[in-house]
Amino acid sequence: MKKFIVLTMFLLVSLSLVFAQTTGRTVYQKLIFDPAISQDICDYVTNTGNTHSPHYILRALHIESGEERGTETYPANVMKIAKIGNAPNQYVAATFNQSLWPTPWPAGDHLKIRIWCTDATTTPSGVEPYPQYEYAEKTIEVPTGTGAILFTQAGQEMIVPPFPSVTDTWTYNLAISASDNGAYEFTDPLGGVHTTPAILTDGPGDEENGLLGTYTVTSEPPAGFTWQSTTIEVVAGDFTAAKTDYVYNAAKQFVLVPIPDTYTYNL
Repeated sequence: MKKFIVLTMFLLVSLSLVFAQTTGRTVYQKLIFDPAISQDICDYVTNTGNTHSPHYILRALHIESGEERGTETYPANVMKIAKIGNAPNQYVAATFNQSLWPTPWPAGDHLKIRIWCTDATTTPSGVEPYPQYEYAEKTIEVPTGTGAILFTQAGQEMIVPPFPSVTDTWTYNLAISASDNGAYEFTDPLGGVHTTPAILTDGPGDEENGLLGTYTVTSEPPAGFTWQSTTIEVVAGDFTAAKTDYVYNAAKQFVLVPIPDTYTYNL
């Protein structure tokens, strides 16, 4: 009798654990590369089935509860990034199952999908716990129902790293005026003709500054004035950084000075 009671209690506990388990509901989030990248993500992520891509770390955060799950801990049969379907309709998706969480996600709650690319990069994201990697995230809302949650249609994709490389560019701006703010012609170091006030720009381009050199005013000064100097030299030290990265500005001026009165005395 005692054995029967013990066995009955064991079965009741086992059944309660089975029925207490969160029901399965899988999220499918389609992943793509930035359109500026020529490579097809299906040639980058080649694993299929219950396997996880070695290029990525996937985490999913249920925002309302603060519960997060990741591929570092859970197997690929419940959480993975893999290629799904058959050519020519294959795509790459991040998938994870609601059963990893202690309770079902209520409709209207939010899931943040967080993905780090484990490839070496020169543009690390700084996002913990893997600040050395490139990173992408997307927040989705849990829809009503109990079926699969699909974000696989056009416009629902998530762009993931590796991202296109960004080439630094430099821009140099040179403002040239006359001290009376008048209009006077001048030439640049390459012989181009301009009229004050003028803003000359070199860039965006490489770091070399094409605005350096000698500028010469060619217009006559107004009556009663002369040019302090008909030339101005523009050097690298004249440029200071603006608030925008790699934008540098300088200002130079052709200065007019009054012609002093002259007197002649005859004795």
